[in-house]
Amino acid sequence: MIFASKVRIIIASLAVILVGLAALMVNLQAPGPTLGFQQGLDAIVATTSNPTITTTGVTLFATSSCSGRTITTVASPIMLTFSDRINQTPTGLFGHLQAASTTITYPAEQYGCGLFKAFGFVSSAITVTEYR
Repeated sequence: MIFASKVRIIIASLAVILVGLAALMVNLQAPGPTLGFQQGLDAIVATTSNPTITTTGVTLFATSSCSGRTITTVASPIMLTFSDRINQTPTGLFGHLQAASTTITYPAEQYGCGLFKAFGFVSSAITVTEYR
């Protein structure tokens, strides 16, 4: 009886260890984020600027080819739109919110390389960079 109990404990322990190792192996094989750039290749800065965002829609990018775009805000959040379909312009109620004091890269494979516009809740300068 004692021997059977020890065997069950050993088998249960081995099962837990195998499940843990399997979970670790799956986690190790998960690909990392590419941020819209091909893995292992350098991102080339095509343009960078510091536009002032106001309470009207300001065009940030208007190119048709890129690998990604990075936008850095300072003390104020902004609203963004990522295309010119139906003449979209961001407002205080419409668009994608980027919080204050953040840097976000928008990969071309998810957000495209079309027209990016921004709306500011207050007038403030931001930094924008486009990569090829």
